[in-house]
Amino acid sequence: MRTDAPRHRAGAARRLRVLLGALAVALAATGASAQAPLFLIDGDTRVSSVDLRFAETRTLDAAAIRQRLALRGPSFADRLKGVLDVLPFVGSPRPQPFVALEVARDAARIERYYRENGFLDPDVEYEVRLDTASNAVDVTYRIHEGLPIRLDTLVVTPLDGAAPLDSTLVAPWRSFVDGLRREHGIRLGEVDRVRVRSQPLDWLRTRGYAFARVRDTVAVDSTSASARLEIRYDPGPRARVDSIAVEGRGALSYRTVLREIPLHRGDWFNAGRMAEGQRQVFGLDLVRLALFDVDPDQPRDSTVTLRMRLQEGSRRAVGGEVGYATERGAVAEARWEHRDFLGGARTFTVSGVANTGWLAATDEVDRRFGTSVSLRQPWILDHRLSGTVRPFAEYRDDTRDESRSFGTDLSLLFERGSLDRASLTYTISTRQIIDAPTLTARGDTPDTLLLSALPVDVGDVRTSRLGLDLVYGEVDDPLGPRRGYVVRAGTEVAGPDALSNVQYSRIEGSLTGFWPVNRSLGVVARVSGGRLFPRGESVPRDVDDILPQLLRLRDAVFTAGGTGDVRGWGAGLLGPKVPDLRLVEQGDSVVASADRWLVLTGLARFTASVELRLPFPLLGPNHGTHLFLDGGRVWNPDSRFRDLALPRDPLDQERMFFGTGAGVEFGTLVGPLRIDVGYKLNPSPLDLRDPDAVARALVAGEPIASVPTGSLARWHLHIAIGRVY
Repeated sequence: MRTDAPRHRAGAARRLRVLLGALAVALAATGASAQAPLFLIDGDTRVSSVDLRFAETRTLDAAAIRQRLALRGPSFADRLKGVLDVLPFVGSPRPQPFVALEVARDAARIERYYRENGFLDPDVEYEVRLDTASNAVDVTYRIHEGLPIRLDTLVVTPLDGAAPLDSTLVAPWRSFVDGLRREHGIRLGEVDRVRVRSQPLDWLRTRGYAFARVRDTVAVDSTSASARLEIRYDPGPRARVDSIAVEGRGALSYRTVLREIPLHRGDWFNAGRMAEGQRQVFGLDLVRLALFDVDPDQPRDSTVTLRMRLQEGSRRAVGGEVGYATERGAVAEARWEHRDFLGGARTFTVSGVANTGWLAATDEVDRRFGTSVSLRQPWILDHRLSGTVRPFAEYRDDTRDESRSFGTDLSLLFERGSLDRASLTYTISTRQIIDAPTLTARGDTPDTLLLSALPVDVGDVRTSRLGLDLVYGEVDDPLGPRRGYVVRAGTEVAGPDALSNVQYSRIEGSLTGFWPVNRSLGVVARVSGGRLFPRGESVPRDVDDILPQLLRLRDAVFTAGGTGDVRGWGAGLLGPKVPDLRLVEQGDSVVASADRWLVLTGLARFTASVELRLPFPLLGPNHGTHLFLDGGRVWNPDSRFRDLALPRDPLDQERMFFGTGAGVEFGTLVGPLRIDVGYKLNPSPLDLRDPDAVARALVAGEPIASVPTGSLARWHLHIAIGRVY
């Protein structure tokens, strides 16, 4: 086989080098006899594969390098089409023609990418191999990264003729400059150079210096692969806000826009507050675009004029989403909005949600149909505080009951960012139980509990509850975080007796962390826990009152399992459960059956998860794979909710359970498609058995151990498409 691998150097003759490299690929005709001569390449030659090889080290992400290549081999979808194109309605794969000139150009692009990322002398060789039988070539780029350029010296000095800093800011400025020493030793690529240079500018622009300028120069010592970065600045005059101009207004009034901006006439200029104001205005549902900056046509003096340019959307809009979840089947949401209801950028919304259960992949289906009307006021005493009132009605049928409810939510939201917010919500509602489980546990031995049908009188559930939820976090990308953390905490109280026949206190919290292993791999870890403290009317009066109280508390008790939770178990099926027993008279006998599990819930919950995220071979960055290990426990630490005459946990369902598995995620036009396969590592006795067989055994007084287990019951498939409601 003939191998053509010219080496390329950076320099003034780059264009000539690219041309000569392409000619070498096209004209090479001698070499080892095993390699077909490359002059046989013609206009029909296609690319079979494009590979990257790293000669010494590998620092940059291979996927990012591939994105800069013009020459590409067939994708995974193309290869799949090549196998399936014999089937009807499956098209042939698109050809990937070979262009000799692009080989040398791609090598130059890789070298440029490495220099932009702080490497001194990157060098890329390429190799082209021709298979005459298929008239296809395999292209390999061999990358020599070279030495990384480390930042050795960082100097911050004023420009010639620069205005002096305000005397009150001299000491803080010196402290800030001293803090830049933490940047010493970084690999100085273009991105890091811009980031370091922007820090002095940001510091000045948040302290009144609207006209601040910053310039930088870099001197590289090639012998030591080190760099000296000099940042020179001119703060200009310190300025106060003189006026704020708003352009492009339609329905919005000037006063409505201005109230969302935390800057007023006479305030010191602050770029951070400008950004916050831009975010607040853009957060108004009516606004499609909001640009906020210093007016460029003004003198550099002690006052500054700010200009905001708006683009408004339609005042009325209709929208919706569709999706799918394993336990909920096809799901859909539809809404109609008026985005400037009665002026003031208020949003009036009518919406409907349907978890249809259609095509659900489990017997424990969660069906839900609801409608609501909401009115959102975007400004209440402060630009960061908004309020919403939302009357609602809902029907649901799941593993705990069938019911309908109606009520109203009143909420206040204080928001300083998508991951820095607090919400206070008061809900008053009434829930009518249509059908509830009529079961109670009886028996003396752990594996022969007899379930007998006894009437359960739940009645209407009146709820008055007040909840506080806090979210705080720092992530690199809110839409697809790879580094950072998110903390969530919440508490809720229900009462008093006059308004609510359920009373409790509830706390819950979670911590999620994101760590990038490298540019391709990442780790996501999560831990969460919660505890419910029933009181007053929600404390059972006797053993027969335990199940009715749990049903009244169904919106506050804890469950685990399902998509995005402890995978390996269906929604809510990790922990205490019993067969959903049905007794039917057939002649002179009574036949027991159960087509699903009935979730008993718990007063305490703990879950944890670790997930390793990996790229999807041969697919782009919008797709990925992952491995996971989940754990969870749902239990009842309150003796008032147990029959003390029976064993505490006769079916061993309140211990810690673990599941593991793998999954894939595809980016689609309707949102992410996520498929997970979970495996139960330590299932409970009921997890591996059919609920109908267990019900018949319990009624017959037979031990659960006599019911055969199913090996497939250890596995659980989770599918979610788009947003899940």
